[in-house]
Amino acid sequence: MWAGAGLGAGGLNTPAAHGGTLEKQHRLAEADSVLGDVLVRRRALSGENDWSVGDTYTKLSLVALARGAFARAD
Repeated sequence: MWAGAGLGAGGLNTPAAHGGTLEKQHRLAEADSVLGDVLVRRRALSGENDWSVGDTYTKLSLVALARGAFARAD
């Protein structure tokens, strides 16, 4: 969804926050999709060791836990 917008690493903060909001609203499939896209873009832009990548993994783990996908949340 955000890939075509040409957003840089800083421009991913809003989509990441949106994914977190979707998780809190129990719109888990949507949250997983949005956060998955954010993760791919953040890894490509900033590398695996950037704090924002870890933050996105944390948000995806919360979604996985809420879905009962405990192995994926690890």
